[in-house]
Amino acid sequence: MYARKKTKRKAKTFIERHGFKDNDLTTPKHDSICMWLDDNMKDVIDQLGFGKSEIENKIWEHPIVEERHYYNYNTESNQKVSEQIIGFVDMCCITKSPRNLFMFEVKSLIPSLGELLRELRFYKKYTTRMIIVVSPDDRFREKIEEQGFNFIKSPDFSKIKKKPTTFVAMFNGNKKIEEQE
Repeated sequence: MYARKKTKRKAKTFIERHGFKDNDLTTPKHDSICMWLDDNMKDVIDQLGFGKSEIENKIWEHPIVEERHYYNYNTESNQKVSEQIIGFVDMCCITKSPRNLFMFEVKSLIPSLGELLRELRFYKKYTTRMIIVVSPDDRFREKIEEQGFNFIKSPDFSKIKKKPTTFVAMFNGNKKIEEQE
């Protein structure tokens, strides 16, 4: 009788309300890069120059949160009033020794350098942690690094015909990939 009117999904995070929409998030290629990152995290951290770090935890879709506090004069302490989710990085890694927290933003394709940098700067306003871009698309690598962010080149899963099982020496331009036979 009555047709249902389709409504747009409301933005759930602060960054979405400011016009950032990560369409890449729902693609199989994005998932493949995240799985590769998860499987190869130790090598990625080593490549970033932090030595042989022991991985404590890897968290997918880690929230970046803004906490609001007020000073309570009665107890002479800061008390948290509220927190707001700013956005989510695709993966977060916590290392034991040395103790560090790394945030990873995965992009299967970087159509716009400006939009990526705006997104990264938006996150940096709310965190002091290192943010690393992980992508097979390395056209803007130099500019991303000039702007103070790290970059890791991942395999290009659109070019792999078979399901990969082991990734070997993906760093520094070496693209050797062992595949299932």
